[in-house]
Amino acid sequence: MERGSRLPWTLLLVGLAVLAGVRLWGAERELPPERELAARPCDPASHARLEELEERLARLEEGLEELVLRVSSERTREVPATSPVPGPETAPAPIEPPSSPAALRPDLLETQGEAALERLRGVVLDPLQPSRDRVVAGKDLWWLELRNSLEGAVTDEVVDAQLLLLGVEEDPALRRQICFNVLGKVTERHAAQLVETLDTDVDPGVRAQAADTLQHLQSVHFVRAALEWASRSDVDREVRETAAEMLTRYDPDAVDD
Repeated sequence: MERGSRLPWTLLLVGLAVLAGVRLWGAERELPPERELAARPCDPASHARLEELEERLARLEEGLEELVLRVSSERTREVPATSPVPGPETAPAPIEPPSSPAALRPDLLETQGEAALERLRGVVLDPLQPSRDRVVAGKDLWWLELRNSLEGAVTDEVVDAQLLLLGVEEDPALRRQICFNVLGKVTERHAAQLVETLDTDVDPGVRAQAADTLQHLQSVHFVRAALEWASRSDVDREVRETAAEMLTRYDPDAVDD
């Protein structure tokens, strides 16, 4: 409540206190019936003072009644202040991951050729670029290679840079995307890091994607053991089911590239 709105209440309380004091003083001054006759006549000065006090008391009562009416009308108009609650129209828009040139222009490879791939590789390999931009560029390289039947768009350097970022990235969505970006591109030297991700990452989505990516490395003995453990013991159902499915895809007679 503002200071101005408290003032009428303060005046009201002061007035009531004065009124109570005057009435108490009058009660003390009032004489019992048996002494009333003996006390008369009083001196003119006291009589005039008593009449003055009675007149002031009447004016005070009128003023208090007016003050009570005014305060009551102000209270009915008073609206409590509340903090504004932002509506849907003022809520901040969700942050979307930035798109690389390949995502904005699917025909980029046709119009710019190898130069487009080099620019995307440059983003992935540049440690000064935001990690989100590097991950999205790695995703676009993966899809450009797949859709255009390219070989070597995702180089070993790109895979190494992505997995290096996997070890330090805090956003679980980006970590999961990194595991996808190297699907089918990892070699035995990458197996240990992906197994560690499968075993220790706190996000079940990341662990499930790591299991998916490890499907091509099951010729490495500890990879298959890690998938078997995850299929039985991981606390998350998606991880268990993904690991079990990857185990069924393994063909020990297949020749690794």
